[in-house]
Amino acid sequence: MTDRQQLERLMAMVEQARNAQREYYASKKTSTPDQIKNKLADMRMKWDSVDNLFRALRQLGYVPTKHSETDQSKMF
Repeated sequence: MTDRQQLERLMAMVEQARNAQREYYASKKTSTPDQIKNKLADMRMKWDSVDNLFRALRQLGYVPTKHSETDQSKMF
């Protein structure tokens, strides 16, 4: 698997977690308590997988850093 494919796979995990969170908050007003409980469990499971990903990356030696700005990023 190339670096790009792996990054895209990781981005998909984060996007799924964000979508689950969005669905949970949208359903809070219109759904039954059981549906809300199911969406909450789904959201927690997906965010836990993202947390596990960050934990694994930290164990491999990666650290969250803010990269320096380039001239191209300053244009926007």
